[in-house]
Amino acid sequence: ADVPGIDASSLHVDVVSPSNILTIRGEREKVRGESSDEKVLTRTIQRHSGRFVNKYILPREANIDSVTATIKNGVLVVRVAKSEKEKTHVRRVQISTEGE
Repeated sequence: ADVPGIDASSLHVDVVSPSNILTIRGEREKVRGESSDEKVLTRTIQRHSGRFVNKYILPREANIDSVTATIKNGVLVVRVAKSEKEKTHVRRVQISTEGE
């Protein structure tokens, strides 16, 4: 997620089990020079300020205990590993015939 201008302490990443919903919340403070008074002419601001919440549904095989998040240069990277127990396993079953 692009989160330029947001400090790591203003971000929260949560995963809810068993619904596997990943939530990213944060708050971007107003930039100096920004004004709520529409009559005041200010520079152009291309970032919105205030609180935000983004929710993502993770796949069933996601290992929510392995979720990690890092932030660098305004980019939040969230990594989720696939659960070992949910990987597909195929076992060939021997067929026997009765009476032989």
